[in-house]
Amino acid sequence: MHPCASMIIILYWLTKIVAGVARYTYLYLRGQTPPTVNYTQGATIGFIHSSGKGLTLAQSRQSLEWGFQAIQSKTGLATPEQRAQWAKYYKHEKGTATDGGGVGGSGYWIPFQDQTHKVTDPSKDSNQEATDLAKRRIDFVNQSRVGEGCDLVVFFIHGGGFVQGHPLQSLDLFKRIMRKTHQHHDLKVGFFSVQYSGDSAGGNLCYSLALKIRDEWSPAFLPGAICSSSPYFPWTDKIQSTLFDVADPDQVDYFVDAYTQQRPEVLASPYYTPFNADTLAGLPNSLIFWGSVEVLACWIQKFVDQARKDGVKVETMTKQDRSHCWFMLDPISTVEDREEAIDAISTFLAQQTRRS
Repeated sequence: MHPCASMIIILYWLTKIVAGVARYTYLYLRGQTPPTVNYTQGATIGFIHSSGKGLTLAQSRQSLEWGFQAIQSKTGLATPEQRAQWAKYYKHEKGTATDGGGVGGSGYWIPFQDQTHKVTDPSKDSNQEATDLAKRRIDFVNQSRVGEGCDLVVFFIHGGGFVQGHPLQSLDLFKRIMRKTHQHHDLKVGFFSVQYSGDSAGGNLCYSLALKIRDEWSPAFLPGAICSSSPYFPWTDKIQSTLFDVADPDQVDYFVDAYTQQRPEVLASPYYTPFNADTLAGLPNSLIFWGSVEVLACWIQKFVDQARKDGVKVETMTKQDRSHCWFMLDPISTVEDREEAIDAISTFLAQQTRRS
């Protein structure tokens, strides 16, 4: 592409972002924005909402990567060395007839680490102590086997419109849930975050996987429970764009088209949307989060109603005035929002573990 053309595209993209933030600012000054969302959070949502419009898939992936790098830099997880203290890459080769088959897969294993009881050595200065701790953590993670030393393992499928995102984009959230569940419920939680071709879409894939296991395997192989944030459950009702949500329907449709290729057999499958299933009976107990202003709210509520009608136990947490995946993105939520959600998740995990 000619440099001038690239510059025009960049300027056009920046103009859309500025226009989106300016429009939010105008509505905020007129008192027409969600009342419990402060200006910084709302302008950030307007920025994210506007920045995705009109991007190609490659450009959107790059934009998302930059965004998560900025967030991770504030949580001390920006570099590979920092992430290596908590997670290691894991690859499972294609299975055989003797171990149940399967096509294999890859992801990251995040073993439980005690973040509550810190042991310090007074003979060392703080820098040396931090260096030694980092080395011990890396050694521990590298030697840890999947599931080892854990009371339960959360199998995590990340969001990103089915076609983007990274298994470690929620690493800081994993750490917080791990710490909270250990402190309040004395349970050791590990995470396996799967890598796929791509919270949202990840929530869809959680239920698609559960339906597939229910239909073609045995209930014994179902997960003990499902916890999802703003899951994507497409339905025939049209969703409307709003500047108050980070998710934009046109961008969502673009990603989904890339995922499904608009193939009729995919769009009709219960493993694309659970609304195509004859029944949702037999699915695991669930905890579902969503924001009251997000564009997917009506679809999520319909799924919850249908699941409960079919006998599935579903708990929900709907946050007033909040956007898509509100507690998973620090810039668009408050500390209190995130603590409330993590408390709910840790309690849910503890309840399901004791139930089993």
